[in-house]
Amino acid sequence: MAKLYIHNDDIHSFNDVILILSNMFDYPLNQCASIAHIIHTTGNCCVKEGGYTELFDYQNKLNYLKFETEIQNGRRKGAKK
Repeated sequence: MAKLYIHNDDIHSFNDVILILSNMFDYPLNQCASIAHIIHTTGNCCVKEGGYTELFDYQNKLNYLKFETEIQNGRRKGAKK
């Protein structure tokens, strides 16, 4: 299972992040606020888990909105395929 991360930036406000996450992923506003806080304090946060193709579509949408994103494949280093 892959994970989609959003990284902290100087472009988007807390409200931007909250509203975009709510609209894109249909998350409740309090969950979006928690994610925004984690991004701000730790530098990034996993916002979605799923198949690579699904996450790649979300990543393209977020990148279009100038978010810094990353998909990690979710396997631990050295894990068997």
